[in-house]
Amino acid sequence: MHFITHRETEHPERFFVYEEYADAASFEAHINASYGAKFNEALGPLIVEDGSQLTWLNTL
Repeated sequence: MHFITHRETEHPERFFVYEEYADAASFEAHINASYGAKFNEALGPLIVEDGSQLTWLNTL
């Protein structure tokens, strides 16, 4: 698993987070882990746009 965060240079209030998982089951385990609810609760008030946007990518 990789979890890499970036902050936009021109818009420092905006972040890009790149996460990489071995497979869909690994991602589901991460999303459903007990620590996830606590993290999302703390993160919620910091999100100022329409929430997180999830994009699936394929390796070339």
